[in-house]
Amino acid sequence: MLRGSNVYDFHPTVRSLPRDQLTESGVYSIAFSPDGLRLVSGTYDGTIRVWDLKTGQTVLGPLKGHEKRVTSVEYSPDGSRILSGSWGGSIRVWDALTGQAHLVFGKGPNDIDSVAYSPDGLLIASGSDDKTIRVWDAETGDLILVLEGHVNWARSVQFSPDGSRVASCSDDGTIRFWDILNRRAARQLNIPGDTPVDSTTDPWSLNEDGWVVDKQQNQLVWVPDDLRICLLRHSNDSIICKRGSLKLDLEGTNIGEQWKECYQSK
Repeated sequence: MLRGSNVYDFHPTVRSLPRDQLTESGVYSIAFSPDGLRLVSGTYDGTIRVWDLKTGQTVLGPLKGHEKRVTSVEYSPDGSRILSGSWGGSIRVWDALTGQAHLVFGKGPNDIDSVAYSPDGLLIASGSDDKTIRVWDAETGDLILVLEGHVNWARSVQFSPDGSRVASCSDDGTIRFWDILNRRAARQLNIPGDTPVDSTTDPWSLNEDGWVVDKQQNQLVWVPDDLRICLLRHSNDSIICKRGSLKLDLEGTNIGEQWKECYQSK
């Protein structure tokens, strides 16, 4: 005998969208509105549509502006905006009620494969084929941060629930976690004006040939090819990689001019 339990008879309902409202192009990305009443879709032909989930009818769109496939769509946390990213490098923010383009930014040679809002709706993160994660101001489209560490296409990005971190995954087989709060603090303390933070603000960076170099491009240490994907960068809290993680500790090392001071040749 079951006591204190409820048994529910659940009958799922499958609704098919009207064929005459569907595009001939494939659908690449979809996302629910925060209230669950609507669905936004992005397609290979570069258009965006919004669907009423009760009626199955198109209520907005096709919204045009992207030149290539829409790879990622998402509603803002309050449901007032729709965010979209596409191949061709453009990121667009649309009014969720009128379909008007509110903001267009990020247009460049790199293909965008993923976009995401921060929980407070103030920031936008993007991942692209240039291996970088970029963080943007959601109201102005200004670039705030450039995060480097992946060695292949950055496929997907997500903010943590408190907005302090960004998680990203890549074709290099790794998942990286980026400390956004500390990077923004570094920008406010060290960088005048609107210059975005990138690897040049760090004590060292990794070149394509595997050499770790300092700010003056002096070679410090060489990292083998098979270990580069698991190398922790300054803004990485942690990394998920099949080879584990590699952390460079250069504190206390004597390199360059410091080496001359501690070593006297005979």
